[in-house]
Amino acid sequence: MDCNNDYIFSDAEAMFSVGKRFLEGDCLEKDLVKAKDLLSRAAALGHPRAQELLLTIDKSDEGDAPDSIVWEDMVSGRVYDAAHPFLLEKLNATKDRIWEYNKLRPSMLKERNELLRGLLGKSDEDTFINQPFYCDYGCNIFVGRRFFANFNFTVLDEAPVTVGDDCFIGPNVSIYTACHSTDPVERNSRREWAKPVTLGDNVWIGGSVTILPGVTIGSNVTIGAGSVVVKDIPDGCVAVGNPCKVVKCLLR
Repeated sequence: MDCNNDYIFSDAEAMFSVGKRFLEGDCLEKDLVKAKDLLSRAAALGHPRAQELLLTIDKSDEGDAPDSIVWEDMVSGRVYDAAHPFLLEKLNATKDRIWEYNKLRPSMLKERNELLRGLLGKSDEDTFINQPFYCDYGCNIFVGRRFFANFNFTVLDEAPVTVGDDCFIGPNVSIYTACHSTDPVERNSRREWAKPVTLGDNVWIGGSVTILPGVTIGSNVTIGAGSVVVKDIPDGCVAVGNPCKVVKCLLR
């Protein structure tokens, strides 16, 4: 099997085989980032040996405390160095996978779903995201059953983004978790923090909506097109505007 930089595989065994070669340096030069990427995708598709190999890699990395600390700081909402080499490496690895996804033919539904399942922290066989799709890490995005997102869905998932079942996302929707200081000196230091975003079940987000860091949107909610959601929205309502406010409660 050929090993190259523009790898697109839909088969777990193929991902495992090439990932193992990148790990051992059998094909081009040894590349731990590509190895972890492919092995993670193979493991997400149920390949048992891929999961075992990933565990050995993780154990060998345990001594590298700064990497694990900066990641834990980021996902936990603490201030962290956004320019840390470990984070930049992971960002670039995700960009490569997003590039692959967006280059797949729209009719390649099986391959698209398999790539998403290897990229996102949680998804299933019914997860559907129209191309193009963009995110920072992918592994911090957790979507429920029958998730649908339309074109140009953008997620900055420095903190967890958790979405319930049966959620619809309109075109050009953005979800942000990354926070920056309003002080220019502090901002230019590249020190940031992140706040999680949560959507409940049966949520419909209209087109061109922006959801800001730290927001929780309850279940059975509709957010009108063009809204900017800056505060929590309770269950069972329709909300719209900039800033987004509740305009109607749904009675059952």
